[in-house]
Amino acid sequence: LCHSFANPVVDRHAEQLRLVGERLFAISAERMRAQAYGDWKTTMCETLVRACTVRCLVELVGAEPAAMRAQNDAARGFLWVPALADALAQPLRDHPAGQSLDTLVPLIVSTLEREAARIEREDAKRPKIASSQPADGARDVPPGPIELVLRFDRAMAPGSYSVTGSKENVPAGMTLKEVRDDGRTFVFTGTVEAGRAYVVGINGGGRTGFRSTDGVPALPTTIRFTTRAK
Repeated sequence: LCHSFANPVVDRHAEQLRLVGERLFAISAERMRAQAYGDWKTTMCETLVRACTVRCLVELVGAEPAAMRAQNDAARGFLWVPALADALAQPLRDHPAGQSLDTLVPLIVSTLEREAARIEREDAKRPKIASSQPADGARDVPPGPIELVLRFDRAMAPGSYSVTGSKENVPAGMTLKEVRDDGRTFVFTGTVEAGRAYVVGINGGGRTGFRSTDGVPALPTTIRFTTRAK
């Protein structure tokens, strides 16, 4: 129901929302695309709907369920929704019944610009995958036993990791074999079938096992590769 109000606002103010929308989409592009939100505009419509839904939950159900919903949105890649929902609290409460949300666009833009800057600063401090074997996007990977090698850009906590993804999309029997290079390189073993596409997630979905030695979670990343057909 909220889309019927939110989407026209985004359409009418596309030029005002485009720059910050593109910035936010770039921050969570992988997670957005995985949920069929393929561009900044769709992401912005979802952002406004989700923030308004949080406010609705506060008013009709209570603060605790609303906070859980906001946390769930953040875990799905909408890292900026909790702050936007908070910023809209008083303006929505004071909003005249029947009046469009258009008057709130400047507040929405300024809030999301602050959130984009905050997330970008935090992401710059987070560990990242420097390389992988197979590489992301690799094709013609030989079927059979495989080593998935993940090399980070800094030393990581050796006893902690989170490999995510659905059972059918990750190598069968995937197990941590060893950690090399002072904690920078994790080697996993498993088995892959011929003519298959595989998707291995590094952190994500609320799981943050891959962490630097000082406890900073690695940026969620997805490694995708396909195996050679027989």
